[in-house]
Amino acid sequence: MAEVVRPYRGVGARQRQEQRRARLLSACREVVGSAGVEGVTVEAVCAEAGLTKRYFYESFTDRDLLLTAVYDEMAGGLREALVAAAATAPADTAARVEAGAAALTDTLTADRHAARVFAEAARNPALARRQTAAYDEFARVVDHHLLGQDAGRPAGHVAAVLVVAGATEVLGRWLRGDLGLTRDELVPILAKQVLALRRSS
Repeated sequence: MAEVVRPYRGVGARQRQEQRRARLLSACREVVGSAGVEGVTVEAVCAEAGLTKRYFYESFTDRDLLLTAVYDEMAGGLREALVAAAATAPADTAARVEAGAAALTDTLTADRHAARVFAEAARNPALARRQTAAYDEFARVVDHHLLGQDAGRPAGHVAAVLVVAGATEVLGRWLRGDLGLTRDELVPILAKQVLALRRSS
């Protein structure tokens, strides 16, 4: 006979698992915020979440899978911010690009947990691979939503990937405090590089 899993206090087993997974994700963000990506361990996350390792492995096979899930949340928030900025900006391409650069920078600085995941992704092999894979996705967002161009052009896509990869490096350094630029100095620099794609592709 199949095992019968009864609700606990009116909450089903699947819902309880989803709640525990959400707690682990939240705990991971908190650990990253206080100790950085390198400080994330299964023990630290479980302690922050108030859960045992049994529940950790119920949702994640290892810490890298958890970190990747947190990275994907952060990247999803950045993508939404870029698309929303493009949708609400004036029709002028330069204004759209400037709004996108501002939204990207402001979204990261508004959330210290997301900022630290973004800035330290290259220090973790799993996150570095995920970050590299995200370049293509963000290149398509830049091409389509900010520049209003055909994201399927091979040469244009390569140029957009170059800009996205460079902007990722620059933003990471800026978030770590290595550049000595203010937000208002950085945003136009990022926007200028994106606008150059119109001439190079």
